[in-house]
Amino acid sequence: MDTVLIINMTKGEIMWNKIFFGQDIVGGITKWGLFWRGVVVMIFGAVFAFKPFFTAINLGFLTGFLIALSGIWIMISAFTREEKRTAWFFYGFLLTVAGALLLYNPVAEIIFLAWCLATFFLSSGVIGISISSSISTDSVNKTFNIISCLLSILVGLFLLFAPVFAFAQLVLVTGIVLLAEGLLFVIFSFFMPKEIQQ
Repeated sequence: MDTVLIINMTKGEIMWNKIFFGQDIVGGITKWGLFWRGVVVMIFGAVFAFKPFFTAINLGFLTGFLIALSGIWIMISAFTREEKRTAWFFYGFLLTVAGALLLYNPVAEIIFLAWCLATFFLSSGVIGISISSSISTDSVNKTFNIISCLLSILVGLFLLFAPVFAFAQLVLVTGIVLLAEGLLFVIFSFFMPKEIQQ
């Protein structure tokens, strides 16, 4: 009886590891690992794509929580240090306050992130156009570079003047990409060679 029970438990453990082994899911090195990795990615993609505003707000909450938790951890660990204890405690206190403010108003964080992205897109677009304009010879690459820089400036202006809506649209696009990627993982898992499955 005990032998049968041990055999059944061993079979169940092997089946569980075969389907839900974490390293396989992250690495996608087995058939089931790649399949469940695709399922997980598709779930995140669906949430991002169909609930972009909800996802953006919750990303703000999550970031605020992590910042506040990091601040509390730094304040506690400051008492274990012999040097610059006050400075580390003050640094942790500032992080905790910043995290608490983000938890209180996550929309402010979304606006801040959107403006940071806007600064990046605008600066890269302007710099790219100035560099392309300095090239004397006309070419297809120069034309495409100017067009891409103009698009970068338009995205930057969109993020600057409509930060919450624009950030939500970026989340939406990210969700669509994740859905497509997860679907490809699931499809590829059915065509994975047999020797890689083991």
